[in-house]
Amino acid sequence: MMLQQLENCLPLPEARVRMLCRQAQRGHAESRQILLRAHLRLVVHVAKQFYRHGEFIELGDCIQQGALGLLRAIDKFNPHCRVDGRPVKFKTYAYYWISHSIRREKENKGRVVAIPVNVQRILRKQMKLPETVSLDEQHATD
Repeated sequence: MMLQQLENCLPLPEARVRMLCRQAQRGHAESRQILLRAHLRLVVHVAKQFYRHGEFIELGDCIQQGALGLLRAIDKFNPHCRVDGRPVKFKTYAYYWISHSIRREKENKGRVVAIPVNVQRILRKQMKLPETVSLDEQHATD
């Protein structure tokens, strides 16, 4: 589908989304396709948030990876799940899987030199830590 065609896609009511999810999890391919088409605008929205010019991943690749995350959300969504007594919306659940899938792809393919995802997470955590230890304190502990 072209990005311009996505503007014509209307959102589905939450009750219909839940019914389609149940059918898709039972193997009904048409329900899966309806859910995929109905939520592609969300995929494009999330992909645009992660896309930056000059990086090694193109917008089309982000959208494709986001669509795979959406398919995973369709497979794993529990329509009966409740948080604080309220039902979880599919769109919220799908947003998590779409962004997770795009982020994972960027971590795997977004660098010239491949660094494993677990090492990247450690590096990110270390970059967030404040530098409280001065060089003098470091030498004193050695």
